[in-house]
Amino acid sequence: MQRLQEFIAEAGAALARGIAEVLERALAERRSHAESVAPSAEAIDQSLLALKAIEERIAEIRQSVWEGETEDTDRLSMVCSTNSALR
Repeated sequence: MQRLQEFIAEAGAALARGIAEVLERALAERRSHAESVAPSAEAIDQSLLALKAIEERIAEIRQSVWEGETEDTDRLSMVCSTNSALR
């Protein structure tokens, strides 16, 4: 009976060490990836702002077409040049 208790205690300790190692590795990996993700999030935010500006310009152009304005070709060329810059 004593040997069984020792075996169970050793197995529990080994399991705890294994879990601790896995958690330490996961935390280290998460920390290393967190630094590399931050610039990507900033780039995405900038792209979203640029996309919003393009959508607003397209809405203006559509409105001007329906109103019969002649400035729509100038606005369209601005949208196209902005769109090309994003690629």
